[in-house]
Amino acid sequence: MLAVYGHYLSDVDHYWEGDRLVFAGKAKGMKANGTVDVTDSEVIIDGKLPLLARPFEPRIKNTIEREAEAMFRV
Repeated sequence: MLAVYGHYLSDVDHYWEGDRLVFAGKAKGMKANGTVDVTDSEVIIDGKLPLLARPFEPRIKNTIEREAEAMFRV
């Protein structure tokens, strides 16, 4: 997803801690961060948005869910 949406982001940082991806960055000046946990049977995405971005949360969540489903479709 970073390859597709990375041009919207700045100050991007991401690293792996075992089976957990930790990420952080800015979009339109607003900071966001979170984790992606990968297990044998599921991928769990947990992200934190700033208060000013909360009105866009449903749209962001739908985009992430759609993209993740496409990536992991069997």
